[in-house]
Amino acid sequence: MAIGNILLNYDYDKRVPAFGFGAVTKFPTMNSTTVSHCFPLSGNYNEIEAVGLDGLMSLYCRALTNVSFSGPTFFGPIIKQFIDIAYKAHMEGGGATYQVLLILTDG
Repeated sequence: MAIGNILLNYDYDKRVPAFGFGAVTKFPTMNSTTVSHCFPLSGNYNEIEAVGLDGLMSLYCRALTNVSFSGPTFFGPIIKQFIDIAYKAHMEGGGATYQVLLILTDG
């Protein structure tokens, strides 16, 4: 929460792309039997952003009830997703943007 509050102070629209990794997804719109190394916490690829810290925490809590954690952990897919988002923001913003990737993990 503390890190989120600090980082959101630098985000003009308070919209944060939120992804999970290393889990089998059981969302109503995204159900799988294999481990996903990059999935939107919303369970919907058309809605990848949370609004504000409360929205981010809500997505995270909802995702916890719709995933089964599994290994191994591969960061490559989530880093690639971040690069794609950063590149798009760079192109739309005329190059005057910055991005921060925060990965929270248990180990």
